[in-house]
Amino acid sequence: TGLAARIERAGMYTASCVVPGATGEGAALTVRPGLPATLVIARSPDMPTYALGASVDIQATVSDRYGNRIPDAMVTYTSSPSAAVAGSLVTFEREGRYTVTVRVGGMTEGGRALVQTTSLVVDSSGPAIECVGPAHGAMVNAAPGSTVTFQARLADTTGIRGVTINGRSATVAGNGTVST
Repeated sequence: TGLAARIERAGMYTASCVVPGATGEGAALTVRPGLPATLVIARSPDMPTYALGASVDIQATVSDRYGNRIPDAMVTYTSSPSAAVAGSLVTFEREGRYTVTVRVGGMTEGGRALVQTTSLVVDSSGPAIECVGPAHGAMVNAAPGSTVTFQARLADTTGIRGVTINGRSATVAGNGTVST
């Protein structure tokens, strides 16, 4: 009578009092996790770039304020732009940059929104190179030793980091064109 216990770790316990001369089994006590207080997400596999058609498992760990995991927390997954979402598995059918948002539903500790995002890139092909000038199939008449300028337009989902033409570094303009 008049005793209290504070148990912060979820699990099964046996509560008993030790009184000289008394015997007893104790009482079974089940401590369940509290309301969701934290959300941590991770990608599996965690890669800088994913192939077209790749599936990524966005693993969500929801815990209460004491660090007890809540395996049955209500968690939703959305993707922008849209991708195929089945539970925590997200499959990408188009190349591009994606943001996957994970949200805990229902009541939470302090009524706070528990939301995390992860950004990823889906890019299965190399850069696109389009010859701009001279036009495809065009005839170029030039005197021996004169200069002829060739121009191309480059594009890639992950961006263009550098270009070399005949072993020499070339500068890409803001609109994706390069000339030599």
